[in-house]
Amino acid sequence: MKDPSRVAEVVEEMVKASGGVPVTVKCRLGVDDNDSYEELNEFITTVSKAGVKHFIVHARKALLKGLNHKENRNIPSLKYEWVYKLSLIHICRCRRYAVCRSRWSPYH
Repeated sequence: MKDPSRVAEVVEEMVKASGGVPVTVKCRLGVDDNDSYEELNEFITTVSKAGVKHFIVHARKALLKGLNHKENRNIPSLKYEWVYKLSLIHICRCRRYAVCRSRWSPYH
C-alpha cells in the first residue's frame, strides 16, 4: 500500500496472465503512518485502473511497528465509514467492496 504504482504494475501483469479469471486485492486502510483517507483513495484509484474490479478492504490500518499480530487485530480503530465512502465513490469503477469484520455490506 505504500507504493500504489508498484502494486498496480504487479496487478496489471497478474490480470494479463489470469486468462480472464478475476484478480482481487485485499488491503487495509493504511500502513503505519500512511493512513489518510486520501492515500487509501489514491491506492484504490491507481490499482483499479490496472484491472482490479473487486477489493476487500479491512476496515482498520496495519501497524507494522511495535504490535504483535493479536494487538494489530484489536488496537487500530475500525473506520467502516471510510470503506462505505469508497464504495460510493468507486461504485462505477469497481463492482464490489467487502467489509471485513462487519456485518454491514451495501450488497446485503
